[in-house]
Amino acid sequence: MCNYEMDIHRKEAYSEEDTACCEFMVKLRHGKNTMLTREGTRFARGRHAFMEQNFKRLKEEAPGRK
Repeated sequence: MCNYEMDIHRKEAYSEEDTACCEFMVKLRHGKNTMLTREGTRFARGRHAFMEQNFKRLKEEAPGRK
């Protein structure tokens, strides 16, 4: 589960606190800006948007808001 209150830059790497959300925020969210081809950039931007939407939805659903 994502802990949106946690400072992801101060947590211990490879610990039980690691989540998919943390991994995305620390590393994977930068991928859309590092692609070398137009098609790679287009693909990465689509994946990035999907991941942001997915974590936003998880944040709303997990505590029972939706």
